[in-house]
Amino acid sequence: MSTVSEADAHSMRLVLEDGQQFLARAIVAATGVADRLPEIPGLAERWGRSVLHCPYCHGWEVRGRRLGVLATGPMAMHQAQLLRQWSDDLTFFSAAAEPLEEAARLRLSARGVKIEPRRVTEVRGEGGSTTDVRLEGGGTTAVDAIFTAGALVPHDDFLEGLALARADSIVGSFLAVDETLRTSHPRVWAAGI
Repeated sequence: MSTVSEADAHSMRLVLEDGQQFLARAIVAATGVADRLPEIPGLAERWGRSVLHCPYCHGWEVRGRRLGVLATGPMAMHQAQLLRQWSDDLTFFSAAAEPLEEAARLRLSARGVKIEPRRVTEVRGEGGSTTDVRLEGGGTTAVDAIFTAGALVPHDDFLEGLALARADSIVGSFLAVDETLRTSHPRVWAAGI
């Protein structure tokens, strides 16, 4: 694994996995994130094709089809409310959000959203397509696309030795930055992680 450390009072040292070393006055880290999805067979294999994350980004492409929202966190209810505008056939797989508040349950039901409290145990279909999900205890529900949110995991392990401050949010833990994207270290900026 590559590492970053202070070389001296004025420079940073980057050591690559193969042993190469580089010195710099400052570091701009822009390494992105990975999506950690629930460990449900068939879910990750369809990520980005028929398992989607954003109603704004992907709702139009799947409008009018059988849609599902797989609850994984606090944004799931919001996804279900947004997706109802794209389809009359929407199922909210609520196991990870249970117990639902009665007001939330009534709000979804009033808009015709089916609420399925059993846990999804498998996402099925051919290739990148989804046809249905298998439910805990037996049975299936037909869906053509599933919306869910994975945990965002930043690729920032190589900065661990600097003990940079972190900021937790509803989607993950990220390096804390100021308005210029500077971290808690005066010579390290983080953009995109």
